[in-house]
Amino acid sequence: MWRSLTDLQIGDADGLKEPYVVTDVAPRVVSAIEQWAETGAAPAKSLTAEDIEQFEAIVQGLTATEHMRTRPKRAPYGVLALDAHPLTAAIIDMLLDGGVPITLDSVPSPVCSAQQLAEVRYEAACRVRPGPPVARQIALLTSAYVADPARIAPLMREDQPFVAVSIGDYSVEISPVVIPGVTPCPMCQEAHRTTIDEARPILASQLRTKPVPPLSPALTSLAAALAVQTIAAFGYGTTEIPPRAVVLDTTTLRAGVRSWRFHPGCPCRHPAPLMD
Repeated sequence: MWRSLTDLQIGDADGLKEPYVVTDVAPRVVSAIEQWAETGAAPAKSLTAEDIEQFEAIVQGLTATEHMRTRPKRAPYGVLALDAHPLTAAIIDMLLDGGVPITLDSVPSPVCSAQQLAEVRYEAACRVRPGPPVARQIALLTSAYVADPARIAPLMREDQPFVAVSIGDYSVEISPVVIPGVTPCPMCQEAHRTTIDEARPILASQLRTKPVPPLSPALTSLAAALAVQTIAAFGYGTTEIPPRAVVLDTTTLRAGVRSWRFHPGCPCRHPAPLMD
């Protein structure tokens, strides 16, 4: 935005970041900045040496203050998707937009068809950006009502961090990133529920056999965005401590949080820790 005929302001005073102001800037330099922001292109050869010097100073300033960040070609972490449920597919779609490499497990899943799995795998293969191997990988799975222990057990054995999404009749729960041996797992949560209600294992075994309840488009988008936020925080090393699950009300779309401790009867603390 122009503050005057020669002074330029980038960003609004929204209370989160101070605007970046450049004085005595030529319109041709502004055009070069706009082109750089959109495509990452170098300044045109028609600019004078003085213009190029000003261009480089502005680019350096914008980058340092994070007013403009070039889109990353590839995220430093990857995601192993264990199914292609529509909510998982929505999460994958957002992650691919952020340059996150996606790998889809080939093992059939109880929450999606083979055709859904093939379609999402093809989409991911077409959109994954080339780059070096990722430093860390997070597994992702969606279950009906309660996290499926049969699908979680291999992840725990292999010290594979994961996010478990559980879809119920009245809520969608997005677990924190579970790090085997380091953070409480979904089975700890079930063990705590069993302490309160001894019939819980019988109820949970029935719930796991039921089909996944349908989600509205709005709820799918919101749950996917919150799952991506959880995954990205771990991928970029900014995970909240202590980790907490996010619980969405399927009617009001209001979000709450839930946390639990290690359960003494759960063996999840025994695998070798991935992180000290």
